Amino acid sequence: MERYRNSSGNSPITHFHISDNSISVWFKDGKKNPYIYPVYEIGNYHFQQLIQRAISGKGLSSYINQNVRNDFIK
Repeated sequence: MERYRNSSGNSPITHFHISDNSISVWFKDGKKNPYIYPVYEIGNYHFQQLIQRAISGKGLSSYINQNVRNDFIK
């Protein structure tokens, strides 16, 4: 698990973890379990976009809200 850099300072995301077939995202919502976005649910394009934004620390929350908001598993 890595801390999300949050370059804007406004993101509700605190941490993320990238695996071969999913990205897990922790939010400041107080829940201990992450939201898991598996490649089979969101597709490879969105998966790669989430990885890029997670690593850069910019735009991850916005991208999730606009593109894959309801495609998580718990």
